[in-house]
Amino acid sequence: MTLAKTYAQATSKTYEEVSKIIASYCEDYRQDRYASEPMYFGIEIKDVGSWTVEVTGKKVNKQWEVILSDGEPTKPTFIYSIELGTLKAISDRKINALTAQGKAFSGDYTPMSVRNMEGFNPSFEEAG
Repeated sequence: MTLAKTYAQATSKTYEEVSKIIASYCEDYRQDRYASEPMYFGIEIKDVGSWTVEVTGKKVNKQWEVILSDGEPTKPTFIYSIELGTLKAISDRKINALTAQGKAFSGDYTPMSVRNMEGFNPSFEEAG
């Protein structure tokens, strides 16, 4: 087996693993009362891939509609940028997402951050 083929298989397996983690969060969110408000955002895992999450604010079969798709968002929004190890640690409940984003100073590096796509102008609530 070539090194390229081994890398491609490992990358595909990681992509599938990450996709399952993100899909499980979307499934949980279908039960969350906050999903009653429409929301649109991206998730990127460095060297693995990007996903788009659209929360429509509509109920479908007694659950909130949450649509997960592959790839970066097609319209300007915010994107969660997460390191692979951090996503796995959050999934394994070793840390939580707020801890992964914590900073002492605004210029500090964090393994999970939020960035705005070009053209996205967050509302006061979104800007936090």
